[in-house]
Amino acid sequence: MVKNFIRYNYAKNCEKINISTKLFALKCLFFFFISIQLSAQNITGKVIDADNSIELSDVLITNSANDSVTSTDANGKFALFSSDTYTFSKEGYSSKTITISDTEFIIIELQAQIENLNEVLITTDNFQSQLKTLATAISVITTEGIENNNNVNIAPILNSVPGVFMHNGTLTTNRITIRGIGSRNLYGTSKIRAYYQEIPLTNGSGESTIEDIEMSTLGRIEILKGPSSSMYGAGLGGTIQLIPSKGQFDETSIKSGYTFGSFGLQKFISQANLGNQTNSANIVFSDTQSDGYRENNKLNRQTLTIATNHFLSDVNKLTFIGNYIDLK
Repeated sequence: MVKNFIRYNYAKNCEKINISTKLFALKCLFFFFISIQLSAQNITGKVIDADNSIELSDVLITNSANDSVTSTDANGKFALFSSDTYTFSKEGYSSKTITISDTEFIIIELQAQIENLNEVLITTDNFQSQLKTLATAISVITTEGIENNNNVNIAPILNSVPGVFMHNGTLTTNRITIRGIGSRNLYGTSKIRAYYQEIPLTNGSGESTIEDIEMSTLGRIEILKGPSSSMYGAGLGGTIQLIPSKGQFDETSIKSGYTFGSFGLQKFISQANLGNQTNSANIVFSDTQSDGYRENNKLNRQTLTIATNHFLSDVNKLTFIGNYIDLK
């Protein structure tokens, strides 16, 4: 009788141990899959416009099997679950295919197609909007438009915009009119606001000086035609926004160039692009010299420009711009 009781208790305890072991195994398996799922969600990033760093929404993301994986939200963010080769595509932009491994955060840049203007985004102090939805007249000069023109004088670039006309007696003087506003001022630019990445280039008397900015540092020019007091203050003729290039993400390159011309014109430029997955920097040094075509027209100018973009997280971004000009 005692032996049967001991056998019964032993069998009962073994059954409890087996149940506990199974429950423990199930718990371990559950937490294992949860940990895998959580670890697979650590690939996050953001898709931005390569020209102005504006977040792009509704970007379709497909994997190497050409299966649709996900798309970006209204802030350009996305989340991936595994390492693979992904293709990012959006109407009006050139598709980009890259291999993404496990990383905490990554920036993807898409280059806008010049022939498609329906998705061009305008950057101002107070809003970001599509060009086709704005009630005012705005002209945009892209990076290609700047690079394909004269890299010494900004006048030919602005004169390519309808309604905008720029006179310059020397490389350091200008008179800009927008739709005729400013033509009554004989020796300078007035009634037009000018900004360098939201930094005012217009002094207290209303005169704007933009020709001292090194053109090789510009990534985009936006010209707002007509009164713009609601955004930029008193500007009857309009506003010229010079936006510097802050470099390309995940790219490192160094290039230099030399330009020479008549009347002793010489220009040397050296440019470095430093970038990784979340940071980019564009460093430009230029030295321009010219004897001029008349008296008091000699130019000697050295500039050093540093523009950087730092994505501290998926919501926080730090931008730094430094511009040093030594002009005689």
